[in-house]
Amino acid sequence: MAEQAQALDLDAAVQAPLWAELPARVLRDALWFPSQCWEMGSPRDTGFTPDAEKWAHEVGIPEFEIDAQAVNWAQFLEFVEDGGYDDERWWSNIG
Repeated sequence: MAEQAQALDLDAAVQAPLWAELPARVLRDALWFPSQCWEMGSPRDTGFTPDAEKWAHEVGIPEFEIDAQAVNWAQFLEFVEDGGYDDERWWSNIG
């Protein structure tokens, strides 16, 4: 079997990386959304409407900013190590 592995150059294949190194991600600026009014819920004349959708009403949404990319594991680890889980202002009572 060793001869077959050598003939197929399997040792070199085992030593090769499984995938090429991924290119570094370019961090994008946060996305900014202006304040606006939004209509939430269902109008009264739509037939069956789940209770959570009753009734259409206008909601004011203040301006806000959100990251353009998801949090990566390294950022999450930094948050945890900095005591983020210990700071109750980041969590609701149900989690």
